Amino acid sequence: MLFDDLSSAVLGHARTGADLVAVGKRAGRPSPTQAHVSQLLVEYAQAGIRVVRLKSGDAGVFGRLEEEIVALRAAGIPFEIIPGVSAASAAAAAAQIPLTRRLSARRVQFVTGHDVTGDLPEQRNMAALADPDATTVVFMPKRTFPALAESLIASGLSPDTPALIAENVGHPDQSLTRSTIAEPRRTPAGGVLRQARAHPLRPADGRRMIDLHLIGTGTGNPDHLTRAAIAAMNAADLILLPRKGDEKSDLIDVRRALCAEVLTGQTQVIAFDLPDRDPDTPYRDAVDQWHDAIADAWAAQIAAHLPNGGRLALLVWGDLSLYDSTLRIADRLRAGGMAMTVTVVPGITSLQALTAAHAIPLNDVAAPVLITTGRRLREAGWPDGVDTLAVMLDGKCAFDTLDPAGVTIWWGAYLGMAYEELASGPLATVGPRIVADRAALRARHGWIMDIYLLRRTPAGA
Repeated sequence: MLFDDLSSAVLGHARTGADLVAVGKRAGRPSPTQAHVSQLLVEYAQAGIRVVRLKSGDAGVFGRLEEEIVALRAAGIPFEIIPGVSAASAAAAAAQIPLTRRLSARRVQFVTGHDVTGDLPEQRNMAALADPDATTVVFMPKRTFPALAESLIASGLSPDTPALIAENVGHPDQSLTRSTIAEPRRTPAGGVLRQARAHPLRPADGRRMIDLHLIGTGTGNPDHLTRAAIAAMNAADLILLPRKGDEKSDLIDVRRALCAEVLTGQTQVIAFDLPDRDPDTPYRDAVDQWHDAIADAWAAQIAAHLPNGGRLALLVWGDLSLYDSTLRIADRLRAGGMAMTVTVVPGITSLQALTAAHAIPLNDVAAPVLITTGRRLREAGWPDGVDTLAVMLDGKCAFDTLDPAGVTIWWGAYLGMAYEELASGPLATVGPRIVADRAALRARHGWIMDIYLLRRTPAGA
């Protein structure tokens, strides 16, 4: 097992007798080169032994995965990528904030805080990074963030833009600091957050406490459930499963199967009907009314099944940080007077499942990635300054509005399920087939969940 420094905390789960080889790289310290690490992978595999390359977070997100894939493929060595929970999802879960927000933060950009030299990447699209309507996640920014913040402010981003500094997420010494980009290291009053430790005690005013756990479950594969998710499910008194109509019965069947796979105690599992959004009401009003109706449905189930309080779990597809409204529903219940604590358990997103299924990294080396929706892509086209796009919630195949020259697509539907479908290749030739296959799959199953990654050849490459 070749492991990075940040993944050493889980080495206790390695098989007894396995060789553990440290290959972590730390700034300012003697470290193995990436070429050496890649060569070790090849040599161990050619010796005929099973090799694990253990990385913290998700291997495909700024994890130097591309170089290792290239080395393995050049040597003809087969491999499998296991998706993980990214630091972005884990930090958002710990802080109980989404990375996206309807109508105000409809896209997310992942960027690295340094390139292979340890400095800020020279090729930075400051106009995109300074966009106040986007959420920007900066990975590994400890040394370079002050310089990046100065550049952002100089490019027009308000110094008062909120910033969350997340360190050692998921570890006992985790800290989350709420600040601004102007003063990322100054801690405002009450700014340092710790992972909430919820408890089922009755509040002082006598109300019954609901200890709500919102659990990211990945995309339906039981093997993608994290240890934290399994523990939270088994600790719950009640798990609520939303039912979205007969045409989407597969969705609740998958959630039931997850429960059957991992529950070992007396946790009660109850299905409830999820209200529909009114398609004839203006969008913003329709969403508000829909969320109110969902909150009412939760409250009715809590009153019926947890009248004396207790621990409630809801299983959320993928991860709560991306294009999900569950946290806002919980806020409605608390605003309405329900005594409730909330804990968020991060999950593997469909984006991580997609890149693992295709055995590709999410990003090119040190290059940014933009996560957006099909609607935004159709309305605004390919954004400037980025060559890799991840597109979610696209019911109309917005990629067919793009110039396909030099663009490669990796597409996946029903990721992690028994009937998973994948396609990849040049957009010009694969795009029309995806449109046809998608329509056929939707007709067959009555619903579809899919996602795709687009990568174009950089100008001048």
